[in-house]
Amino acid sequence: MPSSYEYGTFANYSPRGSSELSITSRKACGAIKAGRVNVIASAVPHLKDSKADALRPFLGPDVTLVPVPRSAPLPDGALWPAKVICDVLHEHGFGQDVQTYLKRTRAIPRSSNSPAAERPLVPIHLESIEAERPFFVPNKITIVDDVLTMGRTSFACAELLRAVCPDAEIRIFAMIRTQGLQEDIEKIVDPAIGSFLADRLGSGFLGFGPVLPVFWRMGRGVTRVNYPSPNASAAFPCRFCLMPIFRLIGR
Repeated sequence: MPSSYEYGTFANYSPRGSSELSITSRKACGAIKAGRVNVIASAVPHLKDSKADALRPFLGPDVTLVPVPRSAPLPDGALWPAKVICDVLHEHGFGQDVQTYLKRTRAIPRSSNSPAAERPLVPIHLESIEAERPFFVPNKITIVDDVLTMGRTSFACAELLRAVCPDAEIRIFAMIRTQGLQEDIEKIVDPAIGSFLADRLGSGFLGFGPVLPVFWRMGRGVTRVNYPSPNASAAFPCRFCLMPIFRLIGR
């Protein structure tokens, strides 16, 4: 049976939009990727709001938070944005603990520096990440990433953890997602959930999501695309956007 993982995202950004909100969203994304604690912590009141109830299973008090590794093995003291996110969330009452079960064993090209067609595919991530089998296997695990674009890294991490924790409920959470198919966005804080599905019968991975289509390709297979359902996401009204908070980033 194909693997399927539920994902949740807190906010979204536009990589190309020219509106003030889209430009601010890119600053927000940059701050999250840079591990800016004050910006990450600014999400906490919104995550505790009832309008974020759909994300509660991802960050509940019985969930172990596991950061996604970076694209290369980390030297001591190096910045690990996903780990920073986990630590900040846990300090504010989300998750029962933070565990670094996933480690990159060799460097691969950074997705953010690669054209879309040349970004590492799922098998590359599977071959370059190692999952540690915990002595006490958590009942619930949420894999935490900074930015969700195509979902390949997170999906590979979920598959690796599933192999060593077969009885655990595994979900994926990212602070911010890419809205690459639309020029401008209407809000930054826009929680949404969806699911990733691996199609093992064909040549590729097929992603389902309420907000962004997910593209996966393995080997020589044709990329398959599933476009989002317009009524499947839970969104904050505009007054919850992070414009005042992201003034901290600077202009």
